[in-house]
Parts: sequence; C-alpha cells; structure tokens
Amino acid sequence: NLPEKGVTLDAKLALDTLTSDQAALGREKLHALATRALYDDGRLDASATAQRDTLRKNPYYNALQVKYAYAVTCHKARGGSGPRSSSIWVTSPRNPTRPSTSTAGSTPPSPAPPPA
Repeated sequence: NLPEKGVTLDAKLALDTLTSDQAALGREKLHALATRALYDDGRLDASATAQRDTLRKNPYYNALQVKYAYAVTCHKARGGSGPRSSSIWVTSPRNPTRPSTSTAGSTPPSPAPPPA
C-alpha cells in the first residue's frame, strides 16, 4: 500500500513456497491447483483457450509465490566507511560461501567460514 502514490495492491500469497526446497510450486502442485480452479469454474472440459482465460483470471492460480530472503543495505555491508559503492552482494541461504546476486561488478566479499 503506497497511499502517497495512490497505489494499492491486493494479492494472494501461495504460502506453500515459503517452506519448499524449490523456488516455486512444483509441477504436481501447480497442476493440482489448475485442475481445482478449472473444476470450480466448470471448465474442465472446455477448450484450451477457455481454460487459459479461466486460469488467467483465477486469483488463487495467480497467487504470488514468495520465499524467505535476506537483504543487506550497501552502507551496512560496507561498514559505513570507504568510497561509495554501487555493488550489492546477496548470499544464498543454501550456499553461504557463494554470492548469488551482484550488480555493477566489483570484487565479491570474502567467503564465510565453514560452519563449525
């Protein structure tokens, strides 16, 4: 909700993806969700175009698939000292020694020590 900009966003969230090992809903779950949406709308035997249109309008089929993530601001990552930098490094929670995202290409931070 951004009232100062006059923008409001209403969205459904697919909470199954929060604890999933996959980045998004798996093929089986997505197929089951599509089948249920088509069944509820009475479109299981409809044409492919009608089914596609139904799924495009279904708020549950189009729910945002969210994951937990980490965020670090540049000034905190740099300790507030040194020249300004346009680089941001995000460490993947699955592999804490490998940076997964960067911008403006500079040297990545030193790898984290291995877990004890």
